[in-house]
Parts: sequence; C-alpha cells; structure tokens
Amino acid sequence: MNGCGSSIGRRELLAGLGTAAAAGSAGCITDLWASSARDAPQQISLNVKTLPTDADTPSIIIARQFAERLQEVGINATIEPKSEVELLRDVLLNREFDIFVTRHPGIENPDELYSTLHSLFVEEQGWQNPFGLTNVTLDKQLQRQRTSSGRTRDASIKNALRTTVSVQPFSVLTCPEHLTAVDIELATTWNVTSLKTMLDYLRIRPKETASNDLDTLRVALLNSEVTKNRNPIAVEYHDRNNVLGLIYDQIGRRIDGDVEPWLAHSWMWLDNRDTPTAIVRLREDLTWHDGEALTADDVAFTFEFLSDTSMGGSNGTVPAPKFRSQSSLVANAEALSDTRCRIEFEPSSREVAATAFTVPVLPRHVWSEETELIQEYLTQAMVDENRQPVGSGMFAFDSATAGEQLTLQSFDDHFLSQEREQDLEPPVEQFAGGPAYDTLEYIVTPSGAAAIELIENDEMDIVGSTLDPEDAPRANKSDSVRLLTDSSSEFYIAGFNARRSPLTNPHFRRCLARLFDREQIAEDVFDGYATPANTPLHGTEYVPSDLEWNGESAVGAFPSENGDMDVEAAKQLFLDKGYRYSDDGELLSQGQS
Repeated sequence: MNGCGSSIGRRELLAGLGTAAAAGSAGCITDLWASSARDAPQQISLNVKTLPTDADTPSIIIARQFAERLQEVGINATIEPKSEVELLRDVLLNREFDIFVTRHPGIENPDELYSTLHSLFVEEQGWQNPFGLTNVTLDKQLQRQRTSSGRTRDASIKNALRTTVSVQPFSVLTCPEHLTAVDIELATTWNVTSLKTMLDYLRIRPKETASNDLDTLRVALLNSEVTKNRNPIAVEYHDRNNVLGLIYDQIGRRIDGDVEPWLAHSWMWLDNRDTPTAIVRLREDLTWHDGEALTADDVAFTFEFLSDTSMGGSNGTVPAPKFRSQSSLVANAEALSDTRCRIEFEPSSREVAATAFTVPVLPRHVWSEETELIQEYLTQAMVDENRQPVGSGMFAFDSATAGEQLTLQSFDDHFLSQEREQDLEPPVEQFAGGPAYDTLEYIVTPSGAAAIELIENDEMDIVGSTLDPEDAPRANKSDSVRLLTDSSSEFYIAGFNARRSPLTNPHFRRCLARLFDREQIAEDVFDGYATPANTPLHGTEYVPSDLEWNGESAVGAFPSENGDMDVEAAKQLFLDKGYRYSDDGELLSQGQS
C-alpha cells in the first residue's frame, strides 16, 4: 500500500530517496501540514487588571490608556478593575492574571530582587516571582549578589537589573513622589516631614519654641483595611505597613539606609564569612503588649515560623509569603539564653544577612496557635485577621471599628520610653523618649479631598496615606493646609504573567513595554509629581548609568507621532518579532498570517 499507514522496508527506504519515493509520500506530507493547520491562529486577547478610580486614580488611567493602545495594535484587550485586596489576591496568591497595573510597595534593599525574580520562588505566593519568570542568567546574578560584597556585589546588582530590563517580567513606569497634607499650624510649630515610614511618626516632635500640647495625633487614612485586618504577614494588603510597624518591632531597623540594632542591643558576627553566623543580644527587660516577657526564644520562633507557618505540620513547608526575602536567608535560629540568640544564615554576605533582622518579631505564645493547615500551602496564620494584635512596638492596639477607625496607645514599657532609663546608642538615641504624643487615632476617609477638608475643619492633623496628584492643588490652595512632598521607593508597575502565551515570549513583553509613554505618564497622570524610570531602586547607586532615565525607555522609544502613539510604527514592533496580522488587522497568536 502507498497510504500513510503502509510500512516501508529498509531497502525500499534507501532505494526510494529519489523522486518516486517523494511522490509516494506526498499524501502523508499534505495530511501532516493540514493537521498542523487545523488550529488556525487566533487574535491575541489580553486582560488588564487594575484598581478602580476610588482606590487609585493613576492606576486606572494608565491601564485604560494601555488597553486602548493594545486595541489599536490589533490585540483584543479588556480592563478589569478590582478592589486592592482582590487584585493582590489574584496576582500574589492565585496567579490569575495576564497583565496588572498598580502601585508597587517599592524595593529598598537590592536583595529583595532575589525573591522577586529568582526561579526558585516561581511556585510560591506573595511578591515571590509572581510573574513566573525563569531565567538562568538572572538566577546566577541574583545569587552572586547575595554571596558577594563590595564592588563585586555592586556589579552583580547592576547586571541583574540589566537582565531584568532586557527580559521584562514587569515594566517600571514611573516613580511617584510621596504626597501628604498636614495642618499648617502643626507643621509650623512641630517638626513634620511626612508619614512615609514608620520612623516618621517618631520624628514628629515639637520645635524648641513650641509647647508639647499634642496628646492625640489624628491621622486620616484613605484605605480601611488596617481597621479590619492587622495580620503582619498577610500579603494582600498594601497601604498599612507603617501602622503595623508601630505595633510590631524588629531586631534591627533600617535607619538612613543601614540596618541598625533596635530590639537588639547589638549583634556579633562569628568568623565564617561564606555562611555567616550572628549572635544577637537583645535589650534587657523587653516585654510584649500583654505583659509577657519578650525573649530570644521569640526571635528563634519568628524565623522558624516565617519559614514554615505550619511548624512541621505539612508534608512540605508553608512559608509566610511576606518577608520571604528575609526569612529565606536564615538556615537556623536558636535561643542561647533569654537575651541571646544564635542565627545561622544561608550562603550570603554579612551585609545581605543583616537584612533578615528587619522582620517583625512575633510572640510565640500567640502565633504558635495559628499553625493549622487549612489547605495546601495555606495555614491559619496566613488568613487570621489578627484583630487583637500583640506586639512589642511603640504603640499598642486599643480599639477599632471595621471600616471606620483604629486607635493605638503609646506603650510605656517600650525601650524608648522616658520611663525606662537606659543609654541609647546612635542613631537610635535620636528617638529617645519615644513618641511625643500618647494616642494615635486613625480615621478612614473616602478620598484625599475629604481628608484635606477634615484638616481644614480642624478634625484631622495629617494624612497618613499617599495622596493622588489630583489632590495636590486643593492642598496648595488652602490657607490651613500644607502639602508635603518626599521621595519614595514606590513605583508604578505593569506586571506580565510569563506563564501564559504569548506573554511567555520576552520579545513580546518588550513590545508591550514600549507602548507606555513614561514621560507622558509622569507629566500628565501625576501632574509632574513623578519621575519616569526604567528599573526598581530608582535614584540609588545600584542603578547602572545605562539604565538611568535619559528621556527614553531602556527597552526602546515609545512609537509616537505628535505626542500620540504612531499606530503603524507600533504594529511594526510586533512584525519585526515574527508576529503577523490578519486581513482585518488582528494581531495573531501564532507567527503565521
């Protein structure tokens, strides 16, 4: 038989390499090609998830503009506004997205890039490689920055940033300034910069000529989640880290760029540089807000718990998605006494290992009860709302009304308190005496404009959330409000799910990245209160000169014509990478026409 199912002997095969054999197999080849063409290429469809206008105006503006440009280049694009909690759950926990546009909490420490992008974390939750990126070169560069120091580490970080920009698992769009508003009388008589970081709450102090008559600091919040959920290890929340940072203390805090002893009096490094080991000595007489003693056993428990919230109750480990960058550095932690803890690290430099000291210390007697496995990779600790938080920070929980208010009271037994006479070393000594007010009262407001109005009516003192740029003119025009601006490590991000075709292709992602006009976003969307950028760590010494903003994106110029997108030039970007268009102008899912 000459059909496709016929068998051909070895001699016939060797003898039939000529024209006759080619003709005899023509039917098989035809059928093969026909089979491969059964699934005709379809128009590429992409869904863009983002926040609604009342949650984050810049995000929805950027996403809408991006979706319109996707439509113009022949992609079937849809927008799906989600609440912040829903968006972060989809992206960080369930990995259910094509593209997302939102405000990223920022990367201050270069080692955070390790958990954000290393393929080791591709199956984990949180900001642990939510993009699903796997890149051997980047993995090596990220590992090298962990284990090296000095110029070698700096070079590794720069190379990792270059690779990240090249493969585009996400696009950094712009770095907004931190905007907040404060009562002008308070700003005149007290030292007030902003509430960008937890330590800024401690820096609010009366000037030398002012009297200390502020018993309660009234803070307006634009996000109500902290009034409902006070779990310090939950990842599906963004705008509440500073509040929880006041409740939960750390072994060390980052002050002016360096990790300095906080709950720790000091730490000593043992002489084994490749796998560092530190002996941490805690301050004397530390206590939790409920009166229990805080000891080195709590410190050891914290690292074990963050590495496995099931504490051995699962077939594998169930790490806390938050603080994964820090907890992944610790190999073992052991209490040597009430005040001394031995911490052994994975291969890393001392500089990188010290970043592990910035996790919130958790009380064993509270969180050891939260280890129950609810489902695979999910424990009770990760979903508990922690409505009655027990920490050791400068402020203790007092009361809350879900969706409305949260009240914290200063903790008299904190090591910074005036009631505890002890010497404090620089730079911690600048915070001696603790907060200059007794009560923090957070009130949820529906918008930045409403928060500014409350300040004008002497019902609020300061805004504790980041204002949208559209709120700046209102604050600037007010006689009783002062607009405060500060730099920020936050950035707006367009994240791509590299698990899903055609987003698996880095060339396709680079084409998408060029459809953002970063200069226009910074100027128009943020009214100039932002700076275009190519990469995280914007404005730091870690960004190589070739990735500093020079007026054009590092992935290539935005295809523009008189300020608008040049549609034909934008389509050519995809054509140049092997993509094809249908006769109807649809960008096809396969490199075929």
